[in-house]
Amino acid sequence: PMRFMSIWLMPIMMFFICNSLSSGLSYYYLLSNLLTMLQTFIIKKWVVKPEKLLAQIPKELPVLFIYGGQDPCGDYGESVRAVYQQYVNLGIKDVTEHEYHEDRHELLNELDKEEVMADVFDWISNRM
Repeated sequence: PMRFMSIWLMPIMMFFICNSLSSGLSYYYLLSNLLTMLQTFIIKKWVVKPEKLLAQIPKELPVLFIYGGQDPCGDYGESVRAVYQQYVNLGIKDVTEHEYHEDRHELLNELDKEEVMADVFDWISNRM
């Protein structure tokens, strides 16, 4: 929810922040962001069909979801768990998820990065 709001509010905020700069720069920034939002809306609404894309995922493809439980970008794990469940519901045979409860966004730069790397290595090794 917060990410969604920032996508729409950022161009307006930047308009006011950059308004003290040259007017051309401020106007350019506002227009380019509004055009990008329009382009994204059109593509999501009429071009890309998520159901078709998800149906193309091979059912035998092994998938590993790793995420930090304290990561606000993934709604503290809720978004990742929802995608995990979506993959399971699609019938993908080997879907694994692992939450690192105390970690945030960059799992390979956290204090327990060795544990994360070892878990990923073990996951890959078990599938080779």
